[in-house]
Amino acid sequence: MVPLHLPGNPRTTTASISRHRLACAVALSLFCTTLGHTAEPRLIRVQPEKAAETFEGWGTSLCWFANAVGRWPEPQRSAVADALFASTGLGLTFVRYNIGGGEHPDHNHMPWFRQMEGFAPRPGEWNWAADPGQRWMLAAALQRGATRVEAFSNAPPHWMTLSGCVSGNADPNRDNLDPRHESAFVDYLATVVQQFETRWGIRFDTIDPMNEPYTDYWRANGKQEGCHFERATQARLIRSLRAALDQRGLHHVGISAADETSYARAIDTWKTYDPETRACVSVINAHAYNTAGRAELRALALESQRPLVMSEVDGNGGAPHNHADIAPAIVLAGQIVDDLRDLRPRQWTFWQAVEDESGMVDANANWGLIHADLQGDTHVWVTTKKYYAMAQFSKFIRPGAVWATSDDPDTVAMIDRTHGTLIIVARNARPTEEPVTYDVSQFAGAAVRAEVYRTAETEDLATLPAQEVSPDGRLSVSLAAGSITTFVVPLRPSTPSE
Repeated sequence: MVPLHLPGNPRTTTASISRHRLACAVALSLFCTTLGHTAEPRLIRVQPEKAAETFEGWGTSLCWFANAVGRWPEPQRSAVADALFASTGLGLTFVRYNIGGGEHPDHNHMPWFRQMEGFAPRPGEWNWAADPGQRWMLAAALQRGATRVEAFSNAPPHWMTLSGCVSGNADPNRDNLDPRHESAFVDYLATVVQQFETRWGIRFDTIDPMNEPYTDYWRANGKQEGCHFERATQARLIRSLRAALDQRGLHHVGISAADETSYARAIDTWKTYDPETRACVSVINAHAYNTAGRAELRALALESQRPLVMSEVDGNGGAPHNHADIAPAIVLAGQIVDDLRDLRPRQWTFWQAVEDESGMVDANANWGLIHADLQGDTHVWVTTKKYYAMAQFSKFIRPGAVWATSDDPDTVAMIDRTHGTLIIVARNARPTEEPVTYDVSQFAGAAVRAEVYRTAETEDLATLPAQEVSPDGRLSVSLAAGSITTFVVPLRPSTPSE
């Protein structure tokens, strides 16, 4: 594997966090385990699975950051695209493109980069020059190796809403799509998907017609586009959208739903859909802002025989604004490990990978993997520790990998059949190092050396000395305090690949 290298990328340096601060921050995490351990290495068994499921990749949503960054000059915007989608960066392969609704021109209650341009500013009028920034970033992602594209909508155009505002109804518990415009909204989405294919040669794999629909978040004059949809409305839209896509010959475009904010809500929404509506849904997706019910959602997807996608999360945004803070990176790694182990999504998707630096400073927050000047014109951007935590997974667990099992809740293991390697990613949330021994005897034998990469308080995807695997298939290592470590173990030729 090639270590991450981003020449010329500005990197903010800050004072290192104290061990005490790390311990306190991690103690707040739901993923933290007990601090005590013995001096003897803990044995962790890693084993192949008989019915191996395939992982299809890592992703990000483009709104709202691409609305700004896609309009930047060169070489700055290409540098950000490289950091996210190129093999020298994170290598993200799943891209979610936002079909903007387009706010009323007299409204001015959102940051400019969150006010997405729609393609139908007025009834009967189409503007195919709209949204140049996000469209540029989508094309850049595909040029750098992205393989799967989903369109999604946060809100209908303002003139289709009851409030006349794309951020929601005056009553956030009520639908904001005017029932008289349901057909127009479906036509809008299907037409945009068709035009992307005929005008720009971009084929969407799926379209999600709504975002976090069954919530009370979306209120008129808010800070972003959003729309409440009752579950009966959701079902009608899904069925109508399937018909509209088919009428345009877009049979290859699947529908994903319902993009609810939590796993439990995704389960409840799916259970309300009638068989006709379910038959129109190709992919079950959900956001991970509350992850209770992981196993239940996975079981529901298996029973329904639908792929399951984790379509949005941003871990630990409430941490203090500090690009070098390892604590949010540890929490993000815990979220990924838990989802890969218990949810097993086909894709795992970060919310917008690039966040507004000024917004982070004002809120003393740490959202995003990259912080950038989205509101100004400096075109400056910096990576955070969360970026490198993401890289510990995305650079090594590649599309086509299959799951292996481990009996440690802080370890995830996958088999890269293309390169013939076992990938182990381990998170140590403790304030002290921990010796562990991985039993990989069913994968590797004598004369094998494992590559090692680590992100910790003073390391960003650092390449460490290779570690020997003993003749009996044991990899004995010490996991540094507050770290994420990736091991790349060559498979012996006789290891089953399926």
